[in-house]
Amino acid sequence: MSKSLPWEEIKTPKDQHSVRRISIDTALPVYIGKNNEGSCLLIIELEGDHTAYFQKNRVSVFGLEIDLKSGEKDGFQNLVLLLEKNIDKDLFEVLCLSLISTVNEISNSDTCLMVSLAHLKRWKGFMSGRKRPVLSRQEIFGLFAELTFMKSLLAKHKNDHNKIIDSWEGPDQSHQDFIFSNVAVEVKAISGRERNTVRISSEDQLAGLTEHVYLKIYRLGDMPESAKSLNLNEIVNEIEEALIAAEDRDIFSDKLAKTGYIPIEEYNSPSLIVLSEQTYVVSEDFPRICRSSLPEGISKVNYELSLDKITTFSCENEIDWKR
Repeated sequence: MSKSLPWEEIKTPKDQHSVRRISIDTALPVYIGKNNEGSCLLIIELEGDHTAYFQKNRVSVFGLEIDLKSGEKDGFQNLVLLLEKNIDKDLFEVLCLSLISTVNEISNSDTCLMVSLAHLKRWKGFMSGRKRPVLSRQEIFGLFAELTFMKSLLAKHKNDHNKIIDSWEGPDQSHQDFIFSNVAVEVKAISGRERNTVRISSEDQLAGLTEHVYLKIYRLGDMPESAKSLNLNEIVNEIEEALIAAEDRDIFSDKLAKTGYIPIEEYNSPSLIVLSEQTYVVSEDFPRICRSSLPEGISKVNYELSLDKITTFSCENEIDWKR
């Protein structure tokens, strides 16, 4: 795929807009252009009338105007993205390229609009400046581990996808990453084969409000040569494909946006594989620091657990999260 969209080659028209079809091969026509004020446009041509769906699922993204307009040909409509300030053209280009990459093989207009709007939802936090453009390597590993746990649950419990997606509390900075009715699971990632400690980031992380708390640890390796490895973009795509209900896909997209994730090329690496998985029961005598035990004057702590010291608390990796 081309690494740039040449808006600078398009002259600002005196009225309406000037467009050209992009050189990237897409199943549905995609255009870039400028309006008479010099604002950059991205246009996806859709066959049929999609007004009702667009109005029901309209997305607002800071810095953009997103609209559905009548096409020049009868029976067609255009999904139009307009950049309000050209100073943000570099961010707009990343968004457009990632959107094009997502929909380039979709030939059905209904599906293309649905996927496009879901894709744009992820950019809401990013375009408003609340998140860094790129997650750190540590954040990538942590998010990958949470998604790995989610993916395993979705595969085993096909009738409970909505409950599983709803249980993902990590993006909302809750005490644990997954909270079910009576079970909480804190998911951690460690890298490589040698590291034997895991960092606990607060006095609340292993002190759940539920009756049962588990600590699940994925040891991840960066192994691009492995056929079983996945990057962050790939595991997100696999989860999206597993979700059947549009409502579940929307909730998942909204939560992903809160993590700061957007589907950009930077997340095509590292390519990660689960080297090992271990689950621990966080019982009353599990070694942990809780808020109730903090001396007066200490309000926040983080610490490391030595994995070789908590082997007696290990359990089966299959967690009964429905109890």
